[in-house]
Amino acid sequence: MYIKNRAEYCKIPISTLNFSTRTFNCLMRANISTLYLLIENIENLDKIRNMGSKSIAEIEELLHVIEADGILQLDDFKDKMKRSGLAVGERPSFPEEILRRPASDLDVSVRICNCFIIEHIETIGQVLDLDPADILHLKNMGTLSQQQLLE
Repeated sequence: MYIKNRAEYCKIPISTLNFSTRTFNCLMRANISTLYLLIENIENLDKIRNMGSKSIAEIEELLHVIEADGILQLDDFKDKMKRSGLAVGERPSFPEEILRRPASDLDVSVRICNCFIIEHIETIGQVLDLDPADILHLKNMGTLSQQQLLE
């Protein structure tokens, strides 16, 4: 498959492409963090460790959609996130002293606190900077933990 790589794709992180966790982790392990890098390395996907046929099919399906419709489906994805109540790129305004408090001050489960430690998330401000897709891709963060954190 051939898709023309564009400069605008450099700014699109793969976390916004809604890949499965396995696919996302495989791509990140291979240092493929943007759509531009993904398109550049499309021929080498089968050489990435733990990248199976389902992950490759998932990537190819998304690239076919981008090839046919452009990157409009990414905007549709962000709209769906906003409609579901999960704001993308918006952060509520809080006083600076709250944003600088440690993330461990939040009333969340031990699993979530451990995820913060593993990912070097130290302040409440850093937690608020995470969008829902980024939260799900944190190591050991499942959907129930994501729901608890979003509440």
